[in-house]
Amino acid sequence: MLLRQRPGDERFLTVALGSLRVTRGRVLATIASAGHPLPLLRRKDGCVEAACQPGMALGMFEKPPLFDTKLTLEPGESLIFYTDGVTEARRGTEELGIDGLRHLIAGIARGSTAAHLAATIEAHVGEYRDGLPRDDTAILVVQVPESPPPESSPDR
Repeated sequence: MLLRQRPGDERFLTVALGSLRVTRGRVLATIASAGHPLPLLRRKDGCVEAACQPGMALGMFEKPPLFDTKLTLEPGESLIFYTDGVTEARRGTEELGIDGLRHLIAGIARGSTAAHLAATIEAHVGEYRDGLPRDDTAILVVQVPESPPPESSPDR
């Protein structure tokens, strides 16, 4: 367990997580981040915003401040989870950064599928950086379909 570390051991863990629930034709999301890059929410109009508040990495303190953010996702909206290898992609001394990622996501055609969003982000990061990646690069896009989702069963 991270809290049972020896003195001087500086291991810690970052995580971003989301829980989705389909109910009454809506998708309810609970999102949290513990020291991890904040997931992004792409609204139907293309606006891109942080999906939750930042929290502290796990393993540094016994009770780190963590925050759940509850959202209602509309058809056509997407949650984008990513690792820092995406935003830390470098071209010389210039870093893509969170603003570059937001701009990229906002510019992807509305109506694009989750797979297209992820592939476009991945391709841009690959083209943006000089040489091989310096850090892991992972992208997960969760999208609410344009057609109404099926109802959840009571035991889900």
